[in-house]
Amino acid sequence: MANEIRPGNVWHVENSNNWANIISRILLGDGHTVITTRSATEAKKMIPKQIKRFDVSILDEDLGDGKGEQIATLLRKSGYQIGVIGLSKRATPWADVSLNKGDFDIDQLRSAVGSFTAKK
Repeated sequence: MANEIRPGNVWHVENSNNWANIISRILLGDGHTVITTRSATEAKKMIPKQIKRFDVSILDEDLGDGKGEQIATLLRKSGYQIGVIGLSKRATPWADVSLNKGDFDIDQLRSAVGSFTAKK
């Protein structure tokens, strides 16, 4: 039997419509709840009050009005335990898990998200 997916709550911070749609379709299809925030400004407003419901975050590195690394730093300072997945064409050493947009792999996305939702 294949590994079962344990649905979780995913926060995706992404300014690209294409990437927001791709990630949402995959994860919603797997039974996850996905909330997408479209800018660093909006993401910062959600920390810390609104992030407590999420198991994992997927952060784009270049958000136009800020960086995913800034959001990751705020998440960690909030004291709330939330997994951080960096999604970028560049390395994301600030993230718990890095996924490359240039060589995107759906199974890696599912595995990364599942590693945090399985801890619920």
